Amino acid sequence: MADDGGDCPPDVVSYSTVINGFFKEGDLDKTYSTYNEMLDQRISPNVVTYNSIIAALCKAQTVDKAMEVLTTMVKSGVMPDCMTYNSIVHGFCSSGQPKEAIVFLKKMRSDGVEPDVVTYNSLMDYLCKNGRCTEARKIFDSMTKRGLKPDITTYGTLLQGYATKGALVEMHGLLDLMVRNGIHPNHYVFSILVCAYAKQEKVEEAMLVFSKMRQQGLNPNAVTYGTVIDVLCKSGRVEDAMLYFEQMIDEGLRPDSIVYNSLIHSLCIFDKWEKAEELFLEMLDRGICLSTIFFNSIIDSHCKEGRVIESVKLFDLMVRIGVKPDIITLGR
Repeated sequence: MADDGGDCPPDVVSYSTVINGFFKEGDLDKTYSTYNEMLDQRISPNVVTYNSIIAALCKAQTVDKAMEVLTTMVKSGVMPDCMTYNSIVHGFCSSGQPKEAIVFLKKMRSDGVEPDVVTYNSLMDYLCKNGRCTEARKIFDSMTKRGLKPDITTYGTLLQGYATKGALVEMHGLLDLMVRNGIHPNHYVFSILVCAYAKQEKVEEAMLVFSKMRQQGLNPNAVTYGTVIDVLCKSGRVEDAMLYFEQMIDEGLRPDSIVYNSLIHSLCIFDKWEKAEELFLEMLDRGICLSTIFFNSIIDSHCKEGRVIESVKLFDLMVRIGVKPDIITLGR
């Protein structure tokens, strides 16, 4: 991008635009090389330039380089803003360095830059994904005490953390708080709730949430449908599961092999072999690969439950439709 002798040599705006473009494309090498070229041309970066470079480096989990750029930024008289700090906090979190992220959060405040919702969301996301919901809740409470209003992402992050741990009481309490604060559950939050109840085999609660989701005009996605179908199958309600399966298809959603696995396994248990075979053929029609691994998974489940006859029938069906058994299949 260096000056080729034209009438309009590149300036800080053009360099910043190109650097930001490379960052959005995820091309770290071009982002960084263009930044270095800019410095070689003795063009001073502005806060937009630095933010793009730091965000790109943090996204690539090279926070040490991002910190070097931050040092250069400050020395050159360009003051970091909230976006700069957020990138580095996120970088520390995504590279598994939460202590450094919290230290940097304190530095952010001492430098006169107040953390925003995005800053807190990054920290909470890391903590929740690592099973540290109690710490995440402390961050949440600290955030609200400072007068910041959590957004749907904040609530969703903490709800997911509670759901993953099976902390349904805490999950409910947070959901109530969210609604009291005027934030209504969105598609993502409803999906979290359905999955949380399904994981605990609380079928009625999962179905109630699913119904409320529909009542609010939110259409479940394939994952939510798959969760509902799976929990119904596990509770022996295979007919209901089939109804939701058909509803899912009517809404234009494509079931994956996991959904078919749940249904076929349950149909075999209840001796509905014709319907199970229909689903196998439907999978073939939809271009879903009926692999040896897929059959092994279902046969293994039946063998572990002592359903030898069902396992043999599945084996026969497997051979009949041209799927070759392997040593694992034969070893059942």
